Amino acid sequence: MGSNKTMNGATLELTQKVQSHFPRNISDEILKAWNGVEVKVITERLEEIFGKMPEIPEEHPISKFYVIAEFFITVPLDYDPKKHLKNFAKKYRKDFFGYNDNITDQKEYSNPSHEFIPGKRYKVIIWGINKGMIATNVECLQLLSDNNVLLTSAPGLSVVHQQAKEMLPKGKWIFSYDNENKLWKDASGYLRVPSIYRRSGGGDDFGLSNFERDRGDLGCLVGFCDCESSAA
Repeated sequence: MGSNKTMNGATLELTQKVQSHFPRNISDEILKAWNGVEVKVITERLEEIFGKMPEIPEEHPISKFYVIAEFFITVPLDYDPKKHLKNFAKKYRKDFFGYNDNITDQKEYSNPSHEFIPGKRYKVIIWGINKGMIATNVECLQLLSDNNVLLTSAPGLSVVHQQAKEMLPKGKWIFSYDNENKLWKDASGYLRVPSIYRRSGGGDDFGLSNFERDRGDLGCLVGFCDCESSAA
């Protein structure tokens, strides 16, 4: 490969790296064999390795999301999509510490992208956001789309709280997304995403969060999947 005097900077740098990182666990037998071959053989092998671009493994970005829980629920047979939120509030509102008055079956959340079918079984997935990570609404919706989630908005969140409240993580906000054209827009022009906060000491909150707001590691996403089309 020539002496250092005839090497350009790049060649010298690579030569020094090879020398510094040359394997130290090669057996004496193999080393003696290589030391016994002609120099041109070694040169040919080095040119074979370094004469082409290196194959660099593709780096995969760290996911912002992780699965907290997976379970199943069955929609009650008496579920009425036109009155469910009204009935839910009447029966369970007293159990909540806070309850947003705009979570209703009327114009606010009367027409989710997916309307629950009475008696149907759904798989529920709760995703958390990794510590220190921030997820945008675009990333949240992409996660749900990648997992073929049925967007159910406020009705879905109320049903899962009714059916499997203890499966929802405490100390975190659980958001139930929907497409932008399905979310209620408040008087200030902000789209609102339904959310439930599970308090460690009891008395949960059923509220609304701005759609445009990023989510931190105190946020979770709930998704519903069709059992009939799911591998689960």
